[in-house]
Amino acid sequence: GSYQLIISDIEPAGFGELAKNFVILKQKLDKQGLTAKERKRPIPSWAKHIAVVTSATGAAIRDVLTTLKRRAPFIAVTVYPTMVQGEKASEQIIQALSKANENRRTAENVSGHDVILLVRGGGSIEDLQSFNDENLAYAVANSELPVVTGVGHETDFTIVDFVSDYRAPTPTGAAEIASPDKLALKKILKQKQQQLISYIQGRITQNWAQLTHCKNRLSVQHPVSVIEQQNQRLDELDSRMKQTFYRRLTGEKNNLQQFTLRLASQSPQRQLQQSHSDLSKLSNQLKQAMFQHVIQYRRDLQLNQQKLQQSLSVFSRYQQQIKGLHARLILLSPLGILDRGYALVFDEKDKLLQSAKRIQLNDTVIIKNEK
Repeated sequence: GSYQLIISDIEPAGFGELAKNFVILKQKLDKQGLTAKERKRPIPSWAKHIAVVTSATGAAIRDVLTTLKRRAPFIAVTVYPTMVQGEKASEQIIQALSKANENRRTAENVSGHDVILLVRGGGSIEDLQSFNDENLAYAVANSELPVVTGVGHETDFTIVDFVSDYRAPTPTGAAEIASPDKLALKKILKQKQQQLISYIQGRITQNWAQLTHCKNRLSVQHPVSVIEQQNQRLDELDSRMKQTFYRRLTGEKNNLQQFTLRLASQSPQRQLQQSHSDLSKLSNQLKQAMFQHVIQYRRDLQLNQQKLQQSLSVFSRYQQQIKGLHARLILLSPLGILDRGYALVFDEKDKLLQSAKRIQLNDTVIIKNEK
């Protein structure tokens, strides 16, 4: 037989209904700007404490913990267990996100979380429906902490992937995004060490050039006051150089110790100890060389002072000789003879008469004496 149906309305069911609801909610969130790239926050590159929201027994948590232990074992991890499928799953996930945000890093809570990983292993479309919940989407979008999602496989997309700050293809990918690689940390540590060595060498070269400049100026200028001024300047430069050196060295050593603590559980302990020993030896050698240069400069300064004293002594002897010559010159001066009662006799033409025989009767003469 056969029968006839008259259809007045058709609604999708099963997967078709889920797809329609997905598109409607996605468009709603787009209009509200919650999926825009401009609002997505950067993921911390140096997270110290990661919150993981997922099932406590699934494969996702094992993948995340294994990846974090391999890449960055120094990062603290707190798991907020929750259901990841079922009718009450989205509500539990929202509560877990709220707890993680309450324990976020602040000035008062320095050990709090830096980022949240919202992850789940693969499953069917129906299994992932909890991550298409509208209330959960708003909870992720309004999270105080950056949220990285890794739900299902690379081909799976859920609503929370669009409103999160970063969508990873898998839970393992989410863990990789939120953690630095230990090889990168070792490279940074090596760069810091090279920067410290270069800085110390540059400071020594600069200060040695200043000391050489002062030495050259002292070799040209001999007055005692200039030597005292340069000596005071030398002490000032020495003090500033020591303060700068120790302050910079202390800061870089603190940074080195922090990186060493982060890598302590994975980095070869013997290599770190050797690097630290080499750095200490280099620091001691540099300080010893610097102090030797300062001591040598002081010795040169004392030698210049002795030379100056010798020059002043020679000058004093020459001055005494000049005084003796001046006294003899005064004794031999014609003016000195006048002081002893003698006089000079000139004729009318103001010509000195050297003998009385040249004077005739009735000649006019001019007589000059001291008075």
